[in-house]
Amino acid sequence: MGLGSRNLPISSYKQAFDQRSRFLGSCSRSEILLYLAEYFNFQLALFLMSDPRNWADVAHTAVQEGLAALIGGGFTVLASAMGRKNQRKVELRKRRLELLECACTEVNEYFHELVNFDTILRREVRNREAGGSPKHMEQLKRYKLKLFDKFPGLLSAESKLQLLREEGCIKMYRKLFNACAAYAEIADLTHPDCNDQTLTLVFGWIVKAKIELLNEIGKSFTKDM
Repeated sequence: MGLGSRNLPISSYKQAFDQRSRFLGSCSRSEILLYLAEYFNFQLALFLMSDPRNWADVAHTAVQEGLAALIGGGFTVLASAMGRKNQRKVELRKRRLELLECACTEVNEYFHELVNFDTILRREVRNREAGGSPKHMEQLKRYKLKLFDKFPGLLSAESKLQLLREEGCIKMYRKLFNACAAYAEIADLTHPDCNDQTLTLVFGWIVKAKIELLNEIGKSFTKDM
């Protein structure tokens, strides 16, 4: 039964109005308009059951409170929309930081296995240069397989940086990748340049490029904190 019905006492109108007012903040636009229509009916009912000389005060009150309710409902909708927008920004920032952290982890994991492989390779190279027989071939093969297992992660790190459009990080990544490619070319006991001096030189390029890349990733990470 609508608020404008004249079959209810005034106390019933007031109770229904108070109940609607408490829930106005969560109403949709159409519900707010319906509420206002019923509220005006409520004020009209008061007018019809009261002294006709009070009609101006009744109308004035209805307009004031009705507009206040509409404005309040509008601000509630606006605040809700802004809240969703801010939440979306927070989620995007969180996802960005997760991708940067993951890229950093993948680079470190590959480098860790590369250090292990390089250590065994140099032992075998020094042993060969000293005229000794092969001693570390099984270890070398095992670490080489582990290094290959981490190579997809190194490629994945570049994909994440490309996705984030981190130009500075991408530039340093390519520098690291080129250094790793140069190392891979000579990191073979059958290669004529596979000696301790050359391996040390090229591995130094990798270390430098890796440090520069992680510094760039660190800058991007702190920028979004």
